[in-house]
Amino acid sequence: MMGPDVSTSSGHYERLYPEQAISRLFQIICIPKETTLIQPAFYPDWHEKAIFSPTGPQPQILAENEKLKVIVGSLDVGQKIPPHPEALAVYHFLEGAGWMTIDDERYPVSSGATVITPEGAKRGVEAETRLVFLAARIA
Repeated sequence: MMGPDVSTSSGHYERLYPEQAISRLFQIICIPKETTLIQPAFYPDWHEKAIFSPTGPQPQILAENEKLKVIVGSLDVGQKIPPHPEALAVYHFLEGAGWMTIDDERYPVSSGATVITPEGAKRGVEAETRLVFLAARIA
């Protein structure tokens, strides 16, 4: 339940109780939203964000808040991201070739492929060549 603190159309905050609201016939109130917004970002060349490491994937976060996370993922030849459950997500493959597993299904992926994984589905990625993808997880 929301508290009785409200902002009036003039921007002033006041405490409003139900009995007061009944006596104010046409009062409009605005309740401030507490959501962290993602600032605009421009990445002219995704190659600058693709990091290949012999120790494994090093995802580069482009944007993140409580509802959205956007990364550039890079895997070298033979590297894998093991299947793991996750939120709804969209993957767009930028370079290379490999496989994406969603639950028990394997899909061949290469530059230009887009994969949407449902909420809770296990997903994993295997690189046959150097593989780069853009992923957006939506909570």
